[in-house]
Amino acid sequence: MARKCGYQGNLSLAGEIGSRLPDFSVSDLQGHRLSSADLRGKVVLVDFWATWCQPCRKEMPGYQRLLDEYGSRGFVVIGFKFDTMPDVEDPIRFAKGSAFTIRLLWQLTP
Repeated sequence: MARKCGYQGNLSLAGEIGSRLPDFSVSDLQGHRLSSADLRGKVVLVDFWATWCQPCRKEMPGYQRLLDEYGSRGFVVIGFKFDTMPDVEDPIRFAKGSAFTIRLLWQLTP
């Protein structure tokens, strides 16, 4: 069942045009803070990733191409990293070793 979100008085299904990101505040792998308020008014692609996830690694170059093409027009890609399973490599080393400028974020904080 889709969750409904209010946006400027309109009801939209979560994930549809006009819907809002839930409020959050996280740190990226470099320790910089990012909140949902920082992304208001932008088109945001949200990815969930892990170092052990081979499909995640295969998706990232495509996300980077989208960001390169549309980033100047308000398109943003953020990748949430959760600790649901042990990593196969250090996430910070993974991020530093990649050629991606996608914002890779650490797990959500309350």
